[in-house]
Amino acid sequence: LTILLWIGQIQNAMLTIEPNWSTYYLGESVSFRCDMNEGEDNDWEYQINRKSQDHFPYNSHKSYTLEPLYKTEFQCCGHRRIFNKTKCSNTVFVTVS
Repeated sequence: LTILLWIGQIQNAMLTIEPNWSTYYLGESVSFRCDMNEGEDNDWEYQINRKSQDHFPYNSHKSYTLEPLYKTEFQCCGHRRIFNKTKCSNTVFVTVS
């Protein structure tokens, strides 16, 4: 007889933006928040990636405020130092008029 016991499931990382609008105007800023949904916030180092562009360095801040200049895709990744584990979030699309 085999008994399997599942105690929770690791949640995916989540990138959210504030304000959460469909279109932004040149000069407006957007705040990105990266949640790993696992462990404590200070267990992770966070990185925001602008797809096919640049990668901001890992640091201990889970929120970034950026001024979007053009339509692009963003994703966040987290590195959990304790377990040497990295995982990435959903992709968020930003359109600037």
